[in-house]
Formats: sequence, C-alpha cells, structure tokens
Amino acid sequence: MRFRYMIVVYLAVWIFLIAGVCIYEWNVLEQFQFSYEDEEIRKAIRQEMKAGEYNSKQEQIVETADKDVESKVCDFAIIADSTMTIYVNQVRQKPQIQEETEDKIYEDISELLGKEIKKCIYLVAADSVEDITVTDAKGNIIAPQENDFVKGSYFYDFELADIAIHKFEYYLKHISGLVTFDELTAVMRTDSKAYKAVRASQQSLEWMIKAKSMEFTKEEVTDMQIFDENHFACDVTIELKKITDTERERTVEETVKYRVLYEKMNGEWFIYSFVTK
Repeated sequence: MRFRYMIVVYLAVWIFLIAGVCIYEWNVLEQFQFSYEDEEIRKAIRQEMKAGEYNSKQEQIVETADKDVESKVCDFAIIADSTMTIYVNQVRQKPQIQEETEDKIYEDISELLGKEIKKCIYLVAADSVEDITVTDAKGNIIAPQENDFVKGSYFYDFELADIAIHKFEYYLKHISGLVTFDELTAVMRTDSKAYKAVRASQQSLEWMIKAKSMEFTKEEVTDMQIFDENHFACDVTIELKKITDTERERTVEETVKYRVLYEKMNGEWFIYSFVTK
C-alpha cells in the first residue's frame, strides 16, 4: 500500500511538472506570436509610409518638371508688319498684338493700296526667340535687327536710291526758290499728299530766304523698304550748301533728313508723301 501510494504521488508530481512546462511554453509561444504579428504590422505601416513618401516625391518631381516645361515658354516681343507671316518652329502663328505703332508712311501706303498695313509689336509665345521665324510678303525669311523684323526687311537698291535722291533734290530746290511750284509736277502727282502739303505751304515759303545757287555735298539713302513693284519708302539724308539771294550773299549749310514714300505711275517715279526725321 505504501509503495502504491508513493507511485501515485510520484506520477502526480510529474504530471504537474509536465503541465507547468507546457503552460509555460504555450505562454512563450503566444507572446512570440504577438510580437511577430506586431512587428509585421509595424513593417507594413513603415512600407506604406515609405510608399506614400515616394509617391509624394514623384508627384513633386512631376510638378517641378511640369513647371520647368511651362517656365520655358515665354512671350517674346517682336516688331513686324501685317504683310509678314510669323512662325514658331515652322508652325504659322496668329500672335497677340501688344501695340500698334503709329507710322505716317504706313498710313499713306495703306491709303494708296486700299488695304490696311500696320506695323505692330507682337507677343509671340516660344521656348526661345531663335524658334521664331518671320517671312515677308514673298515668303523670304527676314533676319531681324534686335527683334525688329521691319528693320530686318530693309535693303539697298542702287537704281532706286538714285531715283530717290534725284526726285528729292528737286523738292529741296523748290523750297529754296530754284524750282517753281508748277514745275513740281515733274516729281509729284497733283493728287499726292506731298503736292497738297507743298501747295498749302506756299504762303509761308514766300517769307523764306531764297537761294542763288545750291550744292549737295553729301547724299545718303538708307532703310529702303519695298511694298510692291510700284511703291517703296526710304530715308533720304542730304547735306547741302547754298548761297543766299540777298544783297549781302552768305553761304548756308544744312542737313535734312526725311522718310519718303515713292510711287510709280506709267513707268515714272513720283514722291507721294514724306515726313521729317
């Protein structure tokens, strides 16, 4: 009996020990599982945060890139006239007019041709000014002078320059009394603005000192502009010396500069209008 009792006690002790070990191990494993799951959750959260930061950075990069692309496009101010065609990277444009430039010669040629021709400051959207191309009425590419394509269209023709000088000398001789008003029809049509302006100024010209003789010491034609085969404009600069037709003769030296519009009628060139410069 005593031996049996000891065996029962012995087995009970081992059962309790084994149960205690099992419970301990279970708690440890359960704690490990909780820690593992917590760590996995934390990893997932960190990954989501990193992914969010990455996407945010990507969006910032895209936005910055878009801003960079947009910032490259600028409005460049150029001077051209309405007979010209404007291109950006070979694509024809209809640019915004920033300002219409007042120009008497353009007003006069518009009246002569019966169509409005304007010189304007245009705003042209482009990545760079080098992307802008302008052609004249005949399709010729114009090389600008500091973004001024009107000045870039100027050229020089020796024959027309001689005509311009000869015709304007005649007008200057009239002012000094060496050519009569009636003789002006050799260089001005009676319907021209120049002729009408000179006719209106005849009374004031009577008070001017007349010349006995006149010498043209230096003559220059610049900024020649062809509108069509019958019309051109240019700047005429003339230095002259004249001897006054007075009791006490004296020598007077002058420099005059005009922009003159010429027209051809029946094969002959005439002065249509002019403005002082």
